[in-house]
Amino acid sequence: TIAGEEGTGWRDSWGPLTDYSTGGVSALTACCTCGGGCYDDPPGWTDIYGVTCDEYASNAWCSSDGSTGEGWQQEWGSVEQFGRSGRNAFTACCECGGGSTNTPTLANKP
Repeated sequence: TIAGEEGTGWRDSWGPLTDYSTGGVSALTACCTCGGGCYDDPPGWTDIYGVTCDEYASNAWCSSDGSTGEGWQQEWGSVEQFGRSGRNAFTACCECGGGSTNTPTLANKP
């Protein structure tokens, strides 16, 4: 839906729509009429421990306003220190206030 939620035709037995993501991009983030239009940048970004944008969001480690979420523990330090290749969850992940509205490019185009 435009609110970024699964529509009335989505069946619970299918699981969450985000399970059908490719490279960190699901219909909820890519489809403008589904409330999206943002892409994780770079697609498939992970932190230094291999944690994905979807995991940051589902664990409530970040908020869409670019701040730490309720699930983030202060003793872990800052989200930024877990960044990789100059990007951290706040800059790479749509769910964390980052990402890009530009169409993602795939590294392995034929």
